Amino acid sequence: MIYIPYTLSKAIVAYRERKGVITSFEELTEIQGFPADKIDLIKLYLSL
Repeated sequence: MIYIPYTLSKAIVAYRERKGVITSFEELTEIQGFPADKIDLIKLYLSL
């Protein structure tokens, strides 16, 4: 199971507050510290 550290989850929420709804998983890679190399694994646990 993948887990998202607290600091990364805060960065995701801050990004969403600035940009609005996140519409693609690739958009998540714009967030500093987001593990882009694990995007396929993360997709299994998230929905948009």
